Amino acid sequence: MNLPKLLLLLIPSLFFFQLTLAQSPDSTGLYPFQSTEGGFEGPGLDWVLDQAQGRQFVMFGEQHGVEGVARLVDVVYQALASRGYRHLVLETDSWTTSQLNQGGLEAFLQANPFSIAFDYDEDLALTETALAEADSVPSTLWGVDQSFIAIHPYDRLRELAHTGPARRLAKGAFLKATLRMGRYIREEHRADLIPLKAVFADCPDPEAAEILEELEASMEIYTLWQRGDKSQSSAVREQFMKDKLDAYVAADSGLAQAVFKMGGAHITYGIGPNGVLTLGDHARELARKNGRKSLAIGLRRFNAERALPDSSDFQGKNLLLLDTKAWLAAHEADSLALTESQKRGLAGYDAIIYFKGAGNATKNRVASYEKAFRSRTIWTLVPFGVLAVLGLSFLFPGIVALFRKKQQGKSAKLILASSCLALVGLILYQILGFLQFPAWGVGILPASTSIFIFLPFFLLGLVNLTLLFRSWGQAWWSTGFRIYYSLLVLAFLGLTTLAYSWNLGGMLG
Repeated sequence: MNLPKLLLLLIPSLFFFQLTLAQSPDSTGLYPFQSTEGGFEGPGLDWVLDQAQGRQFVMFGEQHGVEGVARLVDVVYQALASRGYRHLVLETDSWTTSQLNQGGLEAFLQANPFSIAFDYDEDLALTETALAEADSVPSTLWGVDQSFIAIHPYDRLRELAHTGPARRLAKGAFLKATLRMGRYIREEHRADLIPLKAVFADCPDPEAAEILEELEASMEIYTLWQRGDKSQSSAVREQFMKDKLDAYVAADSGLAQAVFKMGGAHITYGIGPNGVLTLGDHARELARKNGRKSLAIGLRRFNAERALPDSSDFQGKNLLLLDTKAWLAAHEADSLALTESQKRGLAGYDAIIYFKGAGNATKNRVASYEKAFRSRTIWTLVPFGVLAVLGLSFLFPGIVALFRKKQQGKSAKLILASSCLALVGLILYQILGFLQFPAWGVGILPASTSIFIFLPFFLLGLVNLTLLFRSWGQAWWSTGFRIYYSLLVLAFLGLTTLAYSWNLGGMLG
């Protein structure tokens, strides 16, 4: 065979060999791959799908808010659905996920836009994928964390209430949480749950019990954190998550296969960054007890200054999977140069995927629902504002008139003016306490307290309403003063009723 013919035969083989080499990992266990318009492709994705074979739990520990992270988990979840994976474990509360399982994402978002912990557009798309893949599985989504924000759970308690006191207390707590825009759960308000739990204990409801349990756990976790006991706070939170996972797995006879998408601190094996044994380590032990394995993969943005891999900047790709065992084996001689933190970071995962040039995840979808919720809240509070403005507008001119005119009935009208001023002051005190002065300790008190506070206001309103009717038969009342007095009495009665209805009086603390 002459040389030209030999070259013609070798060139295709060399080309094929070069192409295969380009798609294979290097000797240090680095697998570059690429995001595409339709998803992802390359040896990095193939490694994940191959390693997931036969595992009970495939766990992704993310750096929150990185563009592309949830999209990658979405692609993997769709691929694993055909292998029996029907559960998605999320860093949110079980009440939220149970509502999503029952009614779907869109309806829940419209009613509860602030409830989902990580509500980026890609995360919501992943949630929809999991719900769409559910088929006949009753609980596709597993929420294993505490409540994220105390707004919508209180609104749901109001709907679940079977008695007037329960409904009023829940409504007041909802208003308080809304005015604080969720920071209510981060303050030391655990005592507020005592009257709520008491009124709901009279008519037990499983959903209400679940909400109250998660709110109480959340307040305990955040209270410990704010006191500076971050280690204990992390321990309580991680144990709460483990107990939730155990309950889900037990309800599925221990055989359920699940994909996790949570913060990396919860997924790493062993002692996590928070200084406690992690949920991921607990899941690994659960899988071992069932004779199976788990897979933990970290997902994070690539940082050229701190990242360990150096595969020529991903060889033109924008993602890189690092097989931690292969990488550590290949760099055994150099491992002494690694810091203890770097060693733990690598050993805590089976693999780490780096996203090069990734931006921040977007929240466009939920923004419109949040805006609509704020608008609804404002319109709900409009009657307060209108009546307060009316009351103040007619209150001060009336007081001036009372002092200028010496006529019968001045003392009664002065009592009404003073009562109106006291009521408006009480309401302003409450609202300012919610918004600006948590040190005031504005908390929910028993229903009887609210009644005792507002009973005098109701009685004064009835007395002045009686005086108003009688005034029409007395010639010394001018028409203008009757109109003023009528508006003042109506504003007073309206504010008193609304304040009692919203439990403002029972939140003096």
